[in-house]
Amino acid sequence: MFISIPKPIRLTPLAALVLKTPCNQNPVFVPTTGEYKPLGLTKAKARCFVSYCMHISANQYLHVTTDALYDSYLAEAKKQGWVIQAVTELLFRYKTADPHSPEGVSGDTVK
Repeated sequence: MFISIPKPIRLTPLAALVLKTPCNQNPVFVPTTGEYKPLGLTKAKARCFVSYCMHISANQYLHVTTDALYDSYLAEAKKQGWVIQAVTELLFRYKTADPHSPEGVSGDTVK
């Protein structure tokens, strides 16, 4: 099973969208207020965790969800969220003009 929160790579459309979205509206930073609030998840981490849990129920083979499996999915969702937060912070820190742009405008923004 492969589930991942998308990583915003510099000079891509996703990175441009991330850079123009205020952090208080970015799901990677916004804490969830729903049923996953007690787990201390952001919206993006909660979505990732739900995807892991849905995989269990959609699997064609009988799969028992143990505490250890639940905890490993939760830990992985949190880890991915932390990585994306770090990548996003780096995008903001090193936001520069794109040397390949004919207009000399920042390659990190969308027009």
